[in-house]
Amino acid sequence: MSRTSIQAIGGGVTRQVMRPGETWGGRLSPDGRWLAYYLRESGDFEVYVSPFQNTGTRWLSADGNDPSWSPDGKELYYGAATG
Repeated sequence: MSRTSIQAIGGGVTRQVMRPGETWGGRLSPDGRWLAYYLRESGDFEVYVSPFQNTGTRWLSADGNDPSWSPDGKELYYGAATG
């Protein structure tokens, strides 16, 4: 498996949002406050949501993969969990 990280670029400055790990599919919410991504920590793919400012807090949203935000940012869509 590949090791990836998620970085933000703004004002000519790059900052690390997610450290390297088994992280895929980072999607920023339309309002720029939330980051949805998926991991395979427990053996199955799981979708997590974290504040974009990377406070270290994360919430398990669902078993699944490839998260995507609705245009208004009020819903999160994802694929079915398959190993």
